[in-house]
Amino acid sequence: MKTNKTTHTTPFPWKQDSSQVSHLFQIMPLLKKMPALAVSDVLAAVDNAVLQELLHEFEIEFQLRIFTLFSLEKQLSYFQHISKIQFALLFDNMSSDQRINWFQMLTVQEQIDLWPHIIPRKGEQLILWSSYKRIKRGKKTDTLQRVSSEL
Repeated sequence: MKTNKTTHTTPFPWKQDSSQVSHLFQIMPLLKKMPALAVSDVLAAVDNAVLQELLHEFEIEFQLRIFTLFSLEKQLSYFQHISKIQFALLFDNMSSDQRINWFQMLTVQEQIDLWPHIIPRKGEQLILWSSYKRIKRGKKTDTLQRVSSEL
């Protein structure tokens, strides 16, 4: 007697099924030709450990483009997973606005952990800018107001 075999595919994230993960590595040449938005959609569903390996296959500038297209939740999750030295490489390639926003978003302990790995000149800029807070001035413009006179 033959029975119908039902298969159950594991939905995202691809944590358990190593064949799906290995498939991502096999299609890496295709992923490298795709736009960052499409790649980020694929990689957003991947477990952070696998994501770390996959992102290392790309140039640092493309890694950053992919990373910034992830949801804020995924970005924070990935930040907490990787070493601060590895994140500092991404951080150093961010625009100054992205660096400031990211640094201000971190907890004090996360800032302390990241601090030694940031290039000193960028670190000095962050000290200066983190002493300001954003004030909404209409729909499109923000202004910065000095929080403390001490640096």
